Amino acid sequence: MRCNYCGKLLVKRDNEFPYLFKKRKYCNHKCSLDYKKGKHLPGTFKKGSKINVGRKRLDMTGKNNIKWTEKPGYEAIHAWVSRWKGKPNICEGCGNIVTNSRQIHWANIDHKYRRVLDDYIRLCAKCHKKYDKR
Repeated sequence: MRCNYCGKLLVKRDNEFPYLFKKRKYCNHKCSLDYKKGKHLPGTFKKGSKINVGRKRLDMTGKNNIKWTEKPGYEAIHAWVSRWKGKPNICEGCGNIVTNSRQIHWANIDHKYRRVLDDYIRLCAKCHKKYDKR
C-alpha cells in the first residue's frame, strides 16, 4: 500500500495493530494534514479543483465536442457564428455603423445554414429583410 499524499510505501509500525495498518492511508501525520488542508504536491491534480475554470478547452470545440451536430437549429448556428466572428456593428449592405449590435444580424448568403463561417455576412435589419426577399 502507498501513501495517498506522497506515494511512499507504507511500513507497518511496531506497535500498530494489523487491522489499523490496513485502514491507514498516509505514511505519517504530516502527509495526512497536508492532504486534508488541500496542499497538493506540484504536478498533481485533485478531483474537483478549480484549475481549468474559465479556460477554453480547444480539444473539446468543434467536431470533438460530444454535442456536435452537422445540422444544428437556426438559433444554434447563429450563436456559433457570433461566437467565432464576434458581434457585428457595420452593415455590409449599406455601410451603416450601428452602435446597438442587436440591429445588425449575421445573414446567411446561400440560405442553406451550413457551418461555414465564410457563408455569413453582416447586414442591418433593413438590408437583411431585403436580402431574404430576393
